[in-house]
Amino acid sequence: MRFYSSHGLKAVALCAVLCASQASDAAQGAQLHSPAAVLAMVHAQITCANQFVSGIGAQRTAAEDLRGFGSADTVVDRAHSLVTSRVGDADETAVFSAHMGCTAVVGTTPDALRTGRAALIERLQKLAFDEAPLPVAGDLPGVDYGRLNAALDDAFRETDGDARKNTRAIVVLYKGKVLAERYAPGVTADTPLAGFSMSKSVLSAVLGTLVERGLLKSVTEPVGLEKWRAPGDRRADITYESLMQMTARLGWNEDYTDPMSDVLVSLFGSRDSSELAASRPIYMPSERYYNYSSGNAQILSVAVRRVLEHAGLDARFYPYEALFAPLGMRSAQLETDAAGNPLYAAFMYASARDWARFGQFLLGQGRVGDRQLLPQDWLQHATTPTSESDGQQGALFAVNDGAYRSWPSLPADTYAALGFRGQRMLMIPSKSLVIVRLGASVPESAWNVEPFAAQVVGAVAGTQATAAAPH
Repeated sequence: MRFYSSHGLKAVALCAVLCASQASDAAQGAQLHSPAAVLAMVHAQITCANQFVSGIGAQRTAAEDLRGFGSADTVVDRAHSLVTSRVGDADETAVFSAHMGCTAVVGTTPDALRTGRAALIERLQKLAFDEAPLPVAGDLPGVDYGRLNAALDDAFRETDGDARKNTRAIVVLYKGKVLAERYAPGVTADTPLAGFSMSKSVLSAVLGTLVERGLLKSVTEPVGLEKWRAPGDRRADITYESLMQMTARLGWNEDYTDPMSDVLVSLFGSRDSSELAASRPIYMPSERYYNYSSGNAQILSVAVRRVLEHAGLDARFYPYEALFAPLGMRSAQLETDAAGNPLYAAFMYASARDWARFGQFLLGQGRVGDRQLLPQDWLQHATTPTSESDGQQGALFAVNDGAYRSWPSLPADTYAALGFRGQRMLMIPSKSLVIVRLGASVPESAWNVEPFAAQVVGAVAGTQATAAAPH
């Protein structure tokens, strides 16, 4: 794989060629139609976000994040905040915008995207975030720090062979305070990192705020997309809840090894990331059926956007105003597609500490100070297992108290947001723990959160006995 960092006249000439190419693509349609094009955009998008959001360079990105997606010739244009990747005869570009991350340029041009975001970026720059620092636990009696540090050592230690953990950040909160944290070289407590499908948990919270504010009556309501309203269309009965629980029965292929799979074409190769999912038919004739789908999340993103626009609100700004600002998640960046739909399925970036803030917010039942941002029963509902998933799926969360435990060695009340290549955010209410791990594991099995989390639970077990001991 070859990389170029462009500045000055070369970058200007490159941009002129690429912008002309993208304008031609816009005239031809709003979806990429070849494996080479989709793979090129995967390289461009991930490299763009790593470079401009996380500060992780293209060479490291190729070796870690893009391992398994083939090779590409990638140009990082720092002068114009663009990344272009070529696979075969396909050139695809992603563009960076401050506070909003990177966007795949499909069916539009970089200039058009920037023009359409200028006012929003100005609003984001003026948004006031809670400034309360994340408290640090200090030395707690009863904590087995030797066991805790050994678990951290193992989480970052690579073993022989091709499998790589590539752990970049771990933060453990205990009773709302930082008990332990560690970062890989080049990553700090302030580095925004990809959560991939952990981002779906943010979508759950956004939906909760809509219900709490009275903008959405209930998630049991039908979503009611216009294209589902034709007489006899069985999709008209699909509810927010069934999409959240992955039981809507829409056909979908969530295969990251196939460049023309629904998930890759939707998230990397489409101007509107919801179109493909919303066009899929119901493929099970009667009973509800579990099928994990990032497309469901993007259908929900469009439904949320419609609700917010009906109330005169900007769907791109709303998660920042409703969640990130009151939680103090200053590093958070939620990317959008070229049509302006937030990519709740997979493209939320935040520092490990800010992900932990969000996890603590969930552990606290959606309360920040004296403000209740989510309905009080929201997390109970969201973490109730569905029978269709053998008890492993709630509403946009993985759960552990169903018929088949996801993590048998962890408490049954454990629930989690899980993301591609080992992104993990675990909430364990009975132990007052939030565990966040971010990285780029290849294969994903190279990192297993269960033994790590079990060690953390064991390390804090003595604190409860200490707290209960008579004085």
